[in-house]
Amino acid sequence: MSLSFQQKLTLENGNVVLYHEGKLQSGAVFHVLIIVPGKNVESYFKYIATKENFAVRELESYGKILHCDTGSMDEAEIQDCITSYKS
Repeated sequence: MSLSFQQKLTLENGNVVLYHEGKLQSGAVFHVLIIVPGKNVESYFKYIATKENFAVRELESYGKILHCDTGSMDEAEIQDCITSYKS
């Protein structure tokens, strides 16, 4: 699966929230919303830049997956996840 960078939001504590969309081997679209601590951002980008196929759970070694499912998320859904996480 390959991921594309869609959105980056900086949070007050130096973390970033990243939204990616990709395609499963079946061709279905999926998304991942992940919060990555600032100290892991460089390693995270190196990892996703060099891996074409990997299990989404491997991303948890770099940060916390806030949401992962098939289909896409719109801006309001992304904001709802971020707000729920920050609460």
